[in-house]
Amino acid sequence: MAVNPASASGSAGRLLAGPGVPGLRTLRSARFRLVVALTLATVAALVLGSVLLRQASDPNGQFAFDFAAYHAAALDLAAGRSPYDPQMLAGPIPSQGEVLYKYPPLLAQVLTPLAALPLNAAAAIWLVAQGLMILAGVWLAARAGGAAQSAETLAGVAVAAMFFLPCFDTLWKGNVSGVLALAVGVAIAGGAAGGFGAAAAALVKTTPVVLLLPAIAAGRGSWLGMAAWLPMVALSIVASPGAWHDFVRVLPNLVTGASVYATNVAPHSLVAFAWPAAPALVEAVRLAALGAGGAALLRAALLARRPGRWPAAVTLAVAALLLLPSATWYHYLAVVLPVAAFHWPRLPARGRVGLLAAGTAVSFGLVWLPLAAAGAAAMLVVSLWAGVGSRPDARPLPAAGAAT
Repeated sequence: MAVNPASASGSAGRLLAGPGVPGLRTLRSARFRLVVALTLATVAALVLGSVLLRQASDPNGQFAFDFAAYHAAALDLAAGRSPYDPQMLAGPIPSQGEVLYKYPPLLAQVLTPLAALPLNAAAAIWLVAQGLMILAGVWLAARAGGAAQSAETLAGVAVAAMFFLPCFDTLWKGNVSGVLALAVGVAIAGGAAGGFGAAAAALVKTTPVVLLLPAIAAGRGSWLGMAAWLPMVALSIVASPGAWHDFVRVLPNLVTGASVYATNVAPHSLVAFAWPAAPALVEAVRLAALGAGGAALLRAALLARRPGRWPAAVTLAVAALLLLPSATWYHYLAVVLPVAAFHWPRLPARGRVGLLAAGTAVSFGLVWLPLAAAGAAAMLVVSLWAGVGSRPDARPLPAAGAAT
């Protein structure tokens, strides 16, 4: 994303502006930064693409693992069957294990055109679509935050999306986190877009329903954005009333299922594996996470009512989205990237360094999940710290409920 060295604060800004350091002075060239970003993006695309191809060719590579459930659900709906397995209606559903469809019927309905294709072909289309959605979500968030509409910004967005490995994990497993990243990127702009993006996230997956609370509190503009989805929801219910009925019955079983797994980034699950002999501590951490998530959500709703505080409200709502569920998989962290992209243009040099360090921790956290959890928390904290007007050249933040 574009950087204006003249507006950087402190010694870093003076150093970049200094005429006596030719090597650093080169960094002031937009063309040079563009070449560096394009080089990094190309290398990352080649490396990650080769990894995806290797995983896709390996029967045990878990490529499109989650998308397989969506594809099967789309087939069921196309045949007039419920997308929810009978066992899901019988009792609590473990958060991990058998491939089951655990999402609102609307997602499977949207994917029905892919049901006629073989799984691998449909998964490839879904991968490309999600990659474009991630790029679009981060781009829209960066632009809403004040980044320039330039090739350099687009290249920076590509680098950020490729090096932030929860995005790669989303493409690898075929989950919906790319869709959610786009929804958050749309929502953080505020006004009607805020309501539209929040509702889109809630219709794709259950847990992002928390985004609706600040959207409701934001006012008329946000309500109009949410209302835009009503015709599609009505058509969905009319088309598959039985599926929606089953979905309502499945929801309590989703909430009460087992959630302690080695791949779960949720705080209580991390503590359970670090201190397996301390169940009381695990429960205490779970309650603390629920309390922190609830407090963040309440604060988000209060901020959404104040002019200019909508981006902070979305940031807190995203924190609640990651804290409240009993299961938070690594690819869920992709929703943090659009939030960071929005605040990036407003951060001084030290804030950007902190955001980069936190994002790097998230990516390295792919091999050690506690690091990913800490990095995501740090990214959200730095984004909140950005506040209003920390960059003099940034555009004013949109007022809550204002038209975009």
